[in-house]
Amino acid sequence: MPSTFHTLEREKEFKFPSKTGCNAPELQKLSEPHVESFNAIFHVEGSTDGKGLLDRAVEDISPCVIFDGKDSDGSKGNKLK
Repeated sequence: MPSTFHTLEREKEFKFPSKTGCNAPELQKLSEPHVESFNAIFHVEGSTDGKGLLDRAVEDISPCVIFDGKDSDGSKGNKLK
């Protein structure tokens, strides 16, 4: 009984991918929205400022000042921003 899974052909395609294009264009088309959603984290095509979601999130973080501990003389230590 012949196999219809084409296991050896698929394994060869994954080990030695095509240099000219995708071996599974249907899979590439199916996964494209998922990949593009990750690209939006870093850069959004067509945005007026070119900023992605990560840049916008960092802008929303308020500055914070902390001290790294008490010195023996009772001071708060080094100021870190």
